[in-house]
Amino acid sequence: MNFLLFSYCAFQAQLLRAFNSTFQMEHPKSCVYILYSLKDNQFYIGYTTDFNRRMEEHHQGRSKSTAYRRPFIVLMCEYFFDDKDARQREDYFKTTAGKRTLRIMLFNSLRRINYPGLEGFDDRVM
Repeated sequence: MNFLLFSYCAFQAQLLRAFNSTFQMEHPKSCVYILYSLKDNQFYIGYTTDFNRRMEEHHQGRSKSTAYRRPFIVLMCEYFFDDKDARQREDYFKTTAGKRTLRIMLFNSLRRINYPGLEGFDDRVM
């Protein structure tokens, strides 16, 4: 399953390169991403300027903060043109309010993977 997730990320990167070369669009470099640990059912919230490299580091266990929590599912990533904006978003997602926002934003995705932290969230208000 992890191989498929990371293969999909590589496929997305290829599509972005093809899209950018066709339309000559600049792609934002700063990325805030949300991983979900299948081992401890917790989020990992991170920032990078090279998404594919960073996902490979997580996948191979080369990140001290996540090596023992593998495997992961990539739930979301947001791109920003400005590093400061990305860092502020990362900091927000790490707050209690930010984690609640993530549960609301990703309600259907979290329900699909049977995330246990949806108690008290009603899908009628989503």
